[in-house]
Amino acid sequence: MTKEIKTKRNELIANEALSGKSQREIAGHYKISRSQVSRILSRDEIKEILRKGAADQVQLVPKATQVLEDCLSDDDPKIRLSSAVTVFKNTGLSPTHGPNIHIDKLIQQDNRQQSVEIAGLQEFMAWRFSPDNPANKEKEDSTDGGDTEKADTKEGE
Repeated sequence: MTKEIKTKRNELIANEALSGKSQREIAGHYKISRSQVSRILSRDEIKEILRKGAADQVQLVPKATQVLEDCLSDDDPKIRLSSAVTVFKNTGLSPTHGPNIHIDKLIQQDNRQQSVEIAGLQEFMAWRFSPDNPANKEKEDSTDGGDTEKADTKEGE
């Protein structure tokens, strides 16, 4: 196999690891050993691909959170259940049948950098569900308005 082909294959392997596939799954797909996949993922140029890919995924968290919230409110109970299971699995509240992929282990970042990213996510989530968030105020206002009308109707009867 030429160097050019190996480089392209290694980049594809990195992308599959980022998408959540296990080293065993990747090895089977490319017909190489799991230990060879491990060696490929530990190369500096591949670590850089993994680091950038993980950072890109972190940037998508707010959008993914909104989509998940929308699905949790969907009319279809199957979509709501699937979304709830996703939340439980991703938060570690539900067992999974496969190996957990931890981005920090894939990219082996400095813990200080991870702490900054985690703190940023925590800040976003705190704001997202804060009563000070205008989107949450709109939800509260529409809920309060419905309750008030019901209460007024009962008093007027």
